[in-house]
Amino acid sequence: MQRDGRASGTAAPGLVPLTLGVIGHRDLLPAEVARITEQIRDVIVSYREHYPVTPILVLTSLALGADQLAVDACDGLDNVRILAVLPFSADEYESDFSGSEELAVFRHLASRCARVVVADELMDRAAPTPGDRSPRTQLARDSAYQRCANFLSDQSHVLIAVWDGRPPALRGGTADTVHYRLASGEPLTNIGADILVWPSESGILIHVPAGRASHGLDGGPPDPATGGTSIPWVVRDDWQRTPFAGATPDRFAERIEYLNERIRAEESTEGPTRGITESIMATADLDASFNQGRYRRRAAGVLLAGIATLMLVHGEQSFAQRWVFAPAVVALTITAVLWITLSRAGAKDRFQQSRALAEGARVQSAWLAAGVGACPSDSFLQGQPDVGWIRRALRAAWLLDHTDAAAASDPAESAHAWMQGQVDYFEGSQGSAGAIKRNRAKSRRYNSLILAGLIVAILGVVPDAVRFIIGTSIAAPLTAAGQAAWELGLATAAAAAAYRHLLALNEIDRQYCAASATYRQGLLDLARQRTGGPAHMRTQAIVEMVGREALRETATWLALNRDRSVRPI
Repeated sequence: MQRDGRASGTAAPGLVPLTLGVIGHRDLLPAEVARITEQIRDVIVSYREHYPVTPILVLTSLALGADQLAVDACDGLDNVRILAVLPFSADEYESDFSGSEELAVFRHLASRCARVVVADELMDRAAPTPGDRSPRTQLARDSAYQRCANFLSDQSHVLIAVWDGRPPALRGGTADTVHYRLASGEPLTNIGADILVWPSESGILIHVPAGRASHGLDGGPPDPATGGTSIPWVVRDDWQRTPFAGATPDRFAERIEYLNERIRAEESTEGPTRGITESIMATADLDASFNQGRYRRRAAGVLLAGIATLMLVHGEQSFAQRWVFAPAVVALTITAVLWITLSRAGAKDRFQQSRALAEGARVQSAWLAAGVGACPSDSFLQGQPDVGWIRRALRAAWLLDHTDAAAASDPAESAHAWMQGQVDYFEGSQGSAGAIKRNRAKSRRYNSLILAGLIVAILGVVPDAVRFIIGTSIAAPLTAAGQAAWELGLATAAAAAAYRHLLALNEIDRQYCAASATYRQGLLDLARQRTGGPAHMRTQAIVEMVGREALRETATWLALNRDRSVRPI
């Protein structure tokens, strides 16, 4: 279910939000409420100040206690939205509140949220039938709470846990969610000294220590798990922690901020009329093309400078002209500088990551249009932690686009348009050459250049061959010209072969052909859908299958071609 409400602050449309989830105990000590609210706000403000372009999306379940304090912590903050994620429908959830005052507070806070959604519905679980009014069993309620809390954790890049540090005692409770987040069964005890903390791929966990009225800590000794302090701690998956000192360093947030800067620059001329996923796709496409072109130009510059260096050195040796020595040194220096710049610029890595982001957003956009409930990032780029920010960006975009999207009017039409568009891109349409044909034409040009270089090199050997076979002397200029042709032709052929290998034209051809075949098969599957369920469900199954194959192909391409090594999970 969805319910429109008043957003907290303003949010720029089309930008990827940074998601901050808030979980915590319900029975907080009254004396600590103001302090906890202020610390939650400090974390939000810190990210707001460090990443001014990126909007903030605060996730909360609006339960009593810390969840509701999250809404108050966002008061007056610009570019901050609140998304309420409930374990079941609002009508059923209201039964958790006792008394008219608690219920009125919940409804008031829900009205301040940009959206109120149900976790099970977002996870594409079957919702109860409208006529089913039978109450859930306690086990079913606990399971729904646990799924909701885990979903909130998965969707949050930063999870703020208002927690007393005790081990889990309740399914779906704060401690249970913290342990789920950190993927560890060990209690938070014997934590080490302050260290620099890098978050795991699950994101950052910030522990705001808090006492609980039910444990009788009011006025008593401090909880040993909090170390006797009230400052928030950043906790990582090995249960080590360090005091939270602002939003940096946070590589994921930095990459998302850069992406939003590019989106905002592009939309300043076009107007923010697209969804977040479509904005990501368009911007990542442009960024990938820009970085790919820059990388190729620099690589070509290295090869050309190397050839020039070789010819100048040959001229200095052959003609003994001292003035040639200085240009040769300059050319060699330029070659070295270009090579170092190419190695350190990271243009290839940025191109590849932008391309992977664009392709992931393309599949996500198709799934949203066809009504597929799954999130592509849940099965994309697994085992590649250096590019985890791509999954985080796609997941954040999916969370808002999925909740904002209306039901797909014609999934089959959307699916056909997506797949046919991809086939046209790879194979061409209406007289325009497709990507496969363009790539093969480029490959032929480099093959021709390699062949021409080899022919020139062979012709350069002719004067020496004639002298060796006939035994007559050859004019020195002709011999020098032959040697220069030999070196120039061989260097040209080698450079063209190296550049062709750098472009991976043969591998790209195989990938393009495989992708085209995948989309063609999807079109065939759409055309011959068999009975056995609603047509829209069969269409969504086909779209999801084709999308997963496309994501798998992109992930394989990125893993095989990245400069950095891929670390295992």
